[in-house]
Amino acid sequence: MNKKKIRRYLQELRYIVPTLYFNFHYLPFRQAIRLPIVLYKPHLLKCKGTIRLEPEDGRIRHGMIRLGFHQVSLYPNNGFTWENLGGVILVFIGVYLLQAVFSYIWLQHSAMVPWNTYGGLQRNADL
Repeated sequence: MNKKKIRRYLQELRYIVPTLYFNFHYLPFRQAIRLPIVLYKPHLLKCKGTIRLEPEDGRIRHGMIRLGFHQVSLYPNNGFTWENLGGVILVFIGVYLLQAVFSYIWLQHSAMVPWNTYGGLQRNADL
């Protein structure tokens, strides 16, 4: 195992408790057991609403969605803040890994955000 993989696993292990909570709170057990959503430095304010994963090939894999990981030097390495007041996030996962470079995610009660890995938010999304 090279140093890069070891570093990645250590980052994921540090925030395993919030990752477990987030996955089992939002996803059905059969999807959550694989931990498809990995969190880094999460600030979970409100955890209402739902998340639906719809992969193209039908397979749920570990780490398909990574939230809060420091990828771009433009943003500070503060993780991310999650506040869902009852909205729905519908994630279409293609071939690529979804890495969101957000610092704050906030949804209203009746919001529905369709998200895909090819272009981020869908062009006809009503926000």
